[in-house]
Order: sequence, then C-alpha cells, then structure tokens
Amino acid sequence: MEIYYRNKESISEILRESKSFELDCNIPKDSSLLIKGDNFKGLSFLLQNGYEGKIDLIYIDPPFNTNQDFCMTEDKCQSVSMPKDGKLAYRDKYSLDDYLDFIRKRIVIMHRLLSDEGSLYF
Repeated sequence: MEIYYRNKESISEILRESKSFELDCNIPKDSSLLIKGDNFKGLSFLLQNGYEGKIDLIYIDPPFNTNQDFCMTEDKCQSVSMPKDGKLAYRDKYSLDDYLDFIRKRIVIMHRLLSDEGSLYF
C-alpha cells in the first residue's frame, strides 16, 4: 500500500539526504552504542557505518503530533514535561503531511538497517 501526500520524497532521495549527516565519533568494536539526539541523524550514522541489514531490534517512541512543546527544567534534567519556564527539548507541532514525512523518513532508514529477522517496535 502506498500513502500519497504532498512533498513525498522518494526512497532514493531520503537515502541521499541520510548521507549528508556526519557524527563525530568512533564505534567501539564489541560494545554497546548510545546515540543521543535526532534519530534521523543517528540512524543515518548507523547506515553509513556498516549496520545495513544487521540490526535485529529497533524500538522507537516518537512524538505523536500532540501539538505541544516539551521542555526540560533544572530540577528535572532527566525528564521532559511542559513547564513554561524550561528549556525547549523538542517541539511536537506538525501538520499531518509534515508528521507523515517526519516518520516516513525514519522508517525508510530503519527498514534498511533491520536484518531479515529484525523487528520494529513503534
């Protein structure tokens, strides 16, 4: 099934965009890896560094178009909430088209990263 909406990029355009990101780090062999930040950049980094078709499990907890801003405060540095006086952590305000594009780009790259036995928990 294809989903059609405005400004839909092709898979090759998404993959080309993913090659434009570089993370300044080395992946230690036989070690866990934690990437903090925009998951499109992190997923792109994995794709560029030999993980295509090698990941068995991806779990993501994306924003779900709540139309809100989420902030961090000094006293709650490990949690994200909606106080007015905090530092902006992320904005979850999208049109439906923009939200679908946001999620689709990430799913295209995750699909490339998953092994044949891989699972995506969304």
